[in-house]
Amino acid sequence: MAVTADSGDNGEKMILLISSDGERFELSEAAASHSTKTSAPKASKEEELKSFDAKFVNVDKTMLFGLILAANYLNVKDLLDLTCQHAVDLIKDMTLEQVREVFNIINDFTL
Repeated sequence: MAVTADSGDNGEKMILLISSDGERFELSEAAASHSTKTSAPKASKEEELKSFDAKFVNVDKTMLFGLILAANYLNVKDLLDLTCQHAVDLIKDMTLEQVREVFNIINDFTL
């Protein structure tokens, strides 16, 4: 919660912030606006996100397929896209026999 009030000493508007545990913080409006404007460059954020994504999907195949099923069930499109793309990247250089082994396909008619 935030409340705006004028400060008497230098005429700056002050913002009173109250935390969830009731602690009060008084902050100048300029400092509050500065804290929202400072952020990492967009390229750095995208690079960090790609790095996190790569680490997140770097799991064993059983866990990866579980993540795919969960993302599909929960209808989380971005997670589904990420996990499916990783599964595709894993099998793209495999032979047909290797793919059958990964997906436990005995013959072409196995469900």
